[in-house]
Amino acid sequence: MTDHTRETSSPTLKETCTVPKTRGPNSCRNLKKKKGKGEISIQFDALNRPIGEYKEKFVCYIGALVRDRVNINSGTWPDVDATIKNSIWTDVKAQFGLQDDTQKSFVLKIAAKRWRDFKSRLKREYIVNKHPKYESPAQFYEYVSEESWLKFVANCESEEFKKRSEKAKERQACNVHPHFLGSAGYAGKKAEWMMSDPLSSQSSCASVSSTLLSDDRSFDWVRAKVKKSKEGNYYIPNEKTQEVFHKIIEKCDEVGQGTFQPHRHHDILFAALGKPEDKRGSGSVRGIGSYSTIRQVFGKPEQKQGIRSGFMSNDEVQVLMETVKQNALLEMQPKIDILTQQLNILLNNMSATHQGPPGVSISTPQSVYAPCFQPPTKSSCHSVDVYPVTTIKSRKKCILAICGFDGKPIDVAKGTVYPTTDEMTMVSDALLLPNHVKVMVDEVLDGAEQYNFPVPTLQHYTLAHIVGSHAQWPTHLVTLDEENVRTSSERQNMQMTGQSADQSATYIRPPIVGENVFLLLGTYCKELVRALSSFSVKKEYIDVELDSAVFHHANANAVYVMIDDIYNLMTLACLDVSIIQVFMLFLNKRGKQLGVTSIGFACPTQISADMVHLNSSSVTSHFIKVMEEHKDQHFILAPYHQKAFRSLSTIGGRTKAIDWKQCKCPQQSGGTECGYYVLRYMLEIVTKYSKVDCLHGIFDNEAPYSLNDIDEVRELWAEYFLEECV
Repeated sequence: MTDHTRETSSPTLKETCTVPKTRGPNSCRNLKKKKGKGEISIQFDALNRPIGEYKEKFVCYIGALVRDRVNINSGTWPDVDATIKNSIWTDVKAQFGLQDDTQKSFVLKIAAKRWRDFKSRLKREYIVNKHPKYESPAQFYEYVSEESWLKFVANCESEEFKKRSEKAKERQACNVHPHFLGSAGYAGKKAEWMMSDPLSSQSSCASVSSTLLSDDRSFDWVRAKVKKSKEGNYYIPNEKTQEVFHKIIEKCDEVGQGTFQPHRHHDILFAALGKPEDKRGSGSVRGIGSYSTIRQVFGKPEQKQGIRSGFMSNDEVQVLMETVKQNALLEMQPKIDILTQQLNILLNNMSATHQGPPGVSISTPQSVYAPCFQPPTKSSCHSVDVYPVTTIKSRKKCILAICGFDGKPIDVAKGTVYPTTDEMTMVSDALLLPNHVKVMVDEVLDGAEQYNFPVPTLQHYTLAHIVGSHAQWPTHLVTLDEENVRTSSERQNMQMTGQSADQSATYIRPPIVGENVFLLLGTYCKELVRALSSFSVKKEYIDVELDSAVFHHANANAVYVMIDDIYNLMTLACLDVSIIQVFMLFLNKRGKQLGVTSIGFACPTQISADMVHLNSSSVTSHFIKVMEEHKDQHFILAPYHQKAFRSLSTIGGRTKAIDWKQCKCPQQSGGTECGYYVLRYMLEIVTKYSKVDCLHGIFDNEAPYSLNDIDEVRELWAEYFLEECV
């Protein structure tokens, strides 16, 4: 601010010989000091809202420019000379390092709002309320002359201005839901809400999915209307806002039931308020904030095809109906074929439990495919099923077969078969069929990639498509692979042999690690070992639900963490991929707690080297989907062997090979530590380096991690597993 004194004898001034300091153009000295030390810049989020360290300075700087350069009597913003607007944009562009003109319209929107706010403040402080120190803003603002002010007062007292003012007051009266955002706005409050959600104490939110609660704008709209009491409790002070909140909860329930389908801005908030977005005249989108348009938030509207005036002839109607019929058949036929195949399998399985019709011998054409389709049943001479896969208590390696044209089984893949725990076992969102088992297809035998597997789904139907995913398989076409079957370790065999008869009778599980190992474990690892000791000796795995919102595929909805896998983790042996998947679920939870939004995850089972070898196009499609889902993130954590990625020479049909960057990082000294290093890398990226733009140089050297570094990862894994899975 600049020092000015004015000597005056005007009777309109207050009784003082000198006027205090006047206010000149805001020079943003702190901003200039920072710029003198280095480049300053402003970032914008996906909804065109300014974010980052200089967000407030950015808006204030624009306000200072517009007050200094635009006359208060210029009418409305469209009346302001384009040369002045361009000078404001040029100054802001240079000050904040904006590279092109894509943000010009946004900057001028801010300038228009700050200019209107300034004129409203002048009227409120100097005409309506009378300033306690000055009778004219010309005494305080260097860029407002006395002549301009007198003209401004005359305009405010005109009939035309009074009519516009009344209309504005009427519009403001319609705002029955005042917010408490302050200057931070929605963008500034978002990070604060992620750390402490004002709606967490609302019991009615318990029935709402976490995705809607965090992503739907209706809940941010409510959060902006919440206040914090002196005792630290959050509450909604406005009764009308409370009513809208209850309607939002009701609409969320309808979305879950499928009775309400949101469409663009005709969504949950629109339905709860009952007012269209584009008739409010506020220039903002509810729950998002100022300067964001409906198109920016919800995308372009669907194009409506023009309809010719008049009536359609009978011939035109017939042609239209035939076209619709053909299109419907083309779209539905593949689904009908798959459903027909599934129905045939189910009917064959059902008929296998009944006697054949009288007079039909085993050699008739009706039973020619019996070796492939007729599963055996329990006989009076046996107390167990004749197929070994029906008696397993833990997952086993197996050989998978399909029926050949001659009615004989053909081995087509190697896989893993899971024990059937109950009659309600689900496989890829479908109920397990009778006389079927749940399997994971691990490897397709050469030449069998394009064979259809026995129970196809709407998403997958060939063996190449299902590698690395769960499927249903007829029991009689699954053979245990005795050479590669997963057996108990020598340690476990010795323990089982040494068990007393009393232990066998009560099925008590001994500790999974010896005393020497147990003493070296951390607090949570010890607690996990004790918890597992309380499990039945028959329980060999723990079923952990996978979150499709984290891994972005529905091929498997759960992972089986074997007790042996946990034993390997406790003894620093090689890690199974299930351990890595559980740790990624932990990192996703920890990232949300820390407010990290720059990191996404890819499921390692969908991008394995075997998947690349068998069906690289499927891996490519999955990668494209993952990158599309995480297009706003800086990093995607995709842990797996690097050869799986280096096998991908192109993505999405690009002709130029992918240039994979190799970053310096700690290097393992042995051959079994790779899994632990992967967990540690991911942990440090999420907790320390989520805000960096590039991972080059974040690690000082390639020295291996210390044992304490690895123990910290094991402790975090065990703590999460105890809380969420055991």
